[in-house]
Amino acid sequence: MIPDLLERLRSTNVLASISAFSAAWMVMMATRYFSLSAADINGGIGIGSDDGSWLPTAYSICEPIGVVIGCWLALGLALRQVMLVSIALFMFASLLPVCAPGFAALILSRALEGLAAGAIMPLSFVTQLRSFGPARRAPHRPRWVPKLPV
Repeated sequence: MIPDLLERLRSTNVLASISAFSAAWMVMMATRYFSLSAADINGGIGIGSDDGSWLPTAYSICEPIGVVIGCWLALGLALRQVMLVSIALFMFASLLPVCAPGFAALILSRALEGLAAGAIMPLSFVTQLRSFGPARRAPHRPRWVPKLPV
């Protein structure tokens, strides 16, 4: 039983599916954590709610742009390449606010994070659909629905 399970996990499709699921989960959790802690972030860097509203706005503006650019690049390049670059950009942009020298750099990092997140979400869904055959797609779709941005 254990060797059979290990053989299934070694399958490229299963690893791709787990990776795509993890990337989508990472984007969803980062977005939710930021929205829940926006007031604390604004207070921590000493800005008011009027200036602080630029942070989620920059993310929200760049996310649909990332969807379009990510899907377009995935058609021209390989899906895996675009997905890996998007994940790396998202991780870099998530770490960038820690060392941001000013408010403009913080807004830029949120914009980059939104751009990468916009590319990750549809590409992870496509990866999930490609990982399983048509007969196995239906049971796996409900796992994806909570991770899609509303």
